[in-house]
Amino acid sequence: KLGREEDEFVIASDADVDAKLELLYAIRQSCHDLLRIMENYQTNLLILAHEETDMARFLKDYAQMDKTRAG
Repeated sequence: KLGREEDEFVIASDADVDAKLELLYAIRQSCHDLLRIMENYQTNLLILAHEETDMARFLKDYAQMDKTRAG
């Protein structure tokens, strides 16, 4: 901008900083994606636990009503 030539070491340093920033952004995005996946997994696990509890209650209630040997 000021009519001076750019120093080759400054250019190399800028490229190094740019590469590190790009890596940092990629890591940040990956961590964000992983967090979202873990939240979905936790939600699905909670739903599965509720379904399992409901099934256990159903089987217990049905077993009390069933007068056969299997009940």
